[in-house]
Amino acid sequence: MKQATTNSPSKTRSWARSVAAGLALFCGAAEAELQGFHAEYKVKYLRMNAAEITLELKPLEDGSWYMHRRSRAVGVARWIAGDKLKIDEESWFEVEENQARPSRFLHKKPGAKRGRRSLEITFNDDSATLRNDKGQLKHFPISENSQDQVSAVVAVMLAMSERQKSFKMPIVGKSGEDSTSFKTRELGTLKTPAGNFKTLHLTQKTKKRTTEYWLALEHNMVPVKILHQEKGEEGAEMLLTKLK
Repeated sequence: MKQATTNSPSKTRSWARSVAAGLALFCGAAEAELQGFHAEYKVKYLRMNAAEITLELKPLEDGSWYMHRRSRAVGVARWIAGDKLKIDEESWFEVEENQARPSRFLHKKPGAKRGRRSLEITFNDDSATLRNDKGQLKHFPISENSQDQVSAVVAVMLAMSERQKSFKMPIVGKSGEDSTSFKTRELGTLKTPAGNFKTLHLTQKTKKRTTEYWLALEHNMVPVKILHQEKGEEGAEMLLTKLK
């Protein structure tokens, strides 16, 4: 019969130190409070620079929060798409019991002259009201923890600060509420133009798409890399270039 092997004391101590260090790093992130930040990203699609994205989170004087995501096409993509890839998304929300609770979301294409589309969503306790640029209204029920497409970024950061291994989050868009599932994958170190970051890898899935996040453990879970994959289409990579 083959005898079971045992690790040497030195290997066991080394393994224990590694586990302890990882837990300490994770716990340190869990104790951190939400902080404002300004992050800049480059987006690659079909192996070329396609867009630049700015993500800014800041507290407001009344104790609520505001996040702005600004997307602009660059290079060949800008020449092809023109104003179609000029997008501003804004979200106003409260943070209660470590959860983001949105009150208003605004999506607009400020540079588009023809086919200009804007969308506003107002959140109530158990319902949301959607208004398009023609003034048409649509009302629909929502779940307690529903997010808009921008407040969802903060909701993920807060969930990961509490070390949740998997969770579901409804996200409200122009077609109503879409349920998404998130699952933690692994810890690691990621190299970016903004520096090296210790990260937590997270996967988000819906019926039509898969999105992977790498969140900075020592920077309040700010996203440093995002991979977005639609079914049957080429994936897009968003990588951090500047953080302050």
